[in-house]
Amino acid sequence: MGNNVNNKLHIAGCRGDDVISFSTGMYRADQIANAFQGQLPDIAARACEVLKKYHKIDINPHFFQNGLECEVLSANSQGWKKGKVQIKFELEFIPEQGEEIHKDEIIQSDLDTLRAAVDSK
Repeated sequence: MGNNVNNKLHIAGCRGDDVISFSTGMYRADQIANAFQGQLPDIAARACEVLKKYHKIDINPHFFQNGLECEVLSANSQGWKKGKVQIKFELEFIPEQGEEIHKDEIIQSDLDTLRAAVDSK
């Protein structure tokens, strides 16, 4: 297997140039993702230390970025399947339940205003 794994932190629910506002400041989504991406080797190393010390699971930190070759035996399959296991991190924006409805209402209201202006001419 090749190492064609994309090591970029995935951004979901928003674009990289979208601005995210926290109580502590405003940042572009790609700025947060890039900063976090730079910390992944340290996070992976620490996670692997904890797995080994407390759970007796000995995994190389490359598991987080490049994946590790492995075999999986599934109860509903015929024998072992070779492949790769990888943990992926993702920055995801999840809108509140009513947020999408509110945006739709604003868009509809703007369309109604635009239609009224066109109809009055």
